[in-house]
Amino acid sequence: MIHVLVAVASLGFVSLAFHPFDWWWLGWFAFVPWMVYHQRSERRGTGRALMLAYYLHYAYVLQWVGEVAPLAMWAIPLLGMPVAWLCAWICDRCVHRLGMSGLVVYPLAIVSTDFLRDQYLGLTWCSIGYTQWRWLEGVQSASIFRVHLLSWAVLLVNAAWAQWFLRPRERSSHVGLAVAAGVLVVLHVGGALRLSADLEDGPLAVGVQGNIDQVMKETGSRERAWKAQREVFERLEQGIEPDLLVFAETSFHPVTQRVPLSILLDHSTWGGWLPRDRGQATVLGYNERVGETDRNVACAVVDGKPVATYVKRVLVPMGEHIPEWLPFRGWFEDQVQQRGGYVPRMEPGTAFVSAPLGAGPRPTSFGLNICYEMVFPGEFRGLMREHDPDFLVNISNDGWYGDSNELDLVHVAGRFRAVECGRSLFRVSNTGISTSIDPMGRFRATVTAGAKRKGVQGLLVDRVQISSGTTPWVWGGDLLPAILPLALLASVGLVFWRRRGMGLPAQPPSR
Repeated sequence: MIHVLVAVASLGFVSLAFHPFDWWWLGWFAFVPWMVYHQRSERRGTGRALMLAYYLHYAYVLQWVGEVAPLAMWAIPLLGMPVAWLCAWICDRCVHRLGMSGLVVYPLAIVSTDFLRDQYLGLTWCSIGYTQWRWLEGVQSASIFRVHLLSWAVLLVNAAWAQWFLRPRERSSHVGLAVAAGVLVVLHVGGALRLSADLEDGPLAVGVQGNIDQVMKETGSRERAWKAQREVFERLEQGIEPDLLVFAETSFHPVTQRVPLSILLDHSTWGGWLPRDRGQATVLGYNERVGETDRNVACAVVDGKPVATYVKRVLVPMGEHIPEWLPFRGWFEDQVQQRGGYVPRMEPGTAFVSAPLGAGPRPTSFGLNICYEMVFPGEFRGLMREHDPDFLVNISNDGWYGDSNELDLVHVAGRFRAVECGRSLFRVSNTGISTSIDPMGRFRATVTAGAKRKGVQGLLVDRVQISSGTTPWVWGGDLLPAILPLALLASVGLVFWRRRGMGLPAQPPSR
């Protein structure tokens, strides 16, 4: 029983380092209790205890899913259990069977299995590196290794503390702490050098955080669009002339055969307030209904005419579609129907899209994506590889999730996506958090009212910063983060080779 308590305590500390608590400092020693206990104990069940703890951690980080489908909050983390099992198995085998140092095994095992989970699920909500999102210099490593190198550095510090706790007087423990400190210094200095790069002033962008109630959105009331329009006019009358005007996801009435896009853009009805001079652009978010299915659309409009239409590629499970393979699918449909007033049957898009922008200091282009895609780094890399836009625009709703930790997790992910791509990210959300992030991950502007960023109305105003070039991660993709699991395999291979060379069995007898 004690191994369960220790594992749950360690992962509990990890969970508290994430939002909504955001006690980031816990991340630097959260794993220490489990690492110490695991090295001292070889009893059966130690690895399984870690699996249980990881399951609870996944459920905690994904608690926002419960705002729409409570059971899904407990079902979705089951998808992460294979990698939790693999992590426990690797730790048991390497530490207790091969006698390898925890300083090597724990950081590489946890990060490697994180990497594998990311590969088959496509996203990383739970990697411990995200807890250090405030350490801007450290986050710069994401331009090469995404979050994984930062996660490894945090876990290396945990493992060094654990080794020192077990053997405080041994030289190896002091060396471990010195190595961990050296890694942090290298990350900090390297990040500081990257942050010194010069950036170019780009177009003036204005985003509308309308804070439209989700029930009003689902009833199709056009009042929400007029409310947002009035907010825009109030600021435009003060002399703000945006080069790019951005409205949030699904800000407008669904486009259908009876209500086509041309009506929305018609100058005499809706479109009279859209910028029409000097190549200014507007991004509109709406649903397009085609037969029995919907498409989630971000449409770029210049001079009253659509120039680029992006259809959301990655749909939110339960909120925008319910997978056919899902057990108890009918029950899930009933739950979403009761809470949201509809059954999600959206159709995903297939293409990456960028749009031209003639206004501003010079002509530029911007890439489009929508909401949930923020947490899929591969979507951003695909957009960068195909179109190489000058900056990125993400429109979101988030109204389904109230003021839950989902909004904070996506906000943190935005910093990493900007650094990974080396491009500014202008993110406009209906209910928050709307923010403008430069290519180095610096938050330049955020919609606030008092101390609140969620559930408030306002405008996001910023002159987007432009950078050029290609980051190592955009160039090489996940081949570079894959170095970490390869390092684990190399370490295991080295142990086998040394044992064979010394005439020892491939693995020592159990203690």
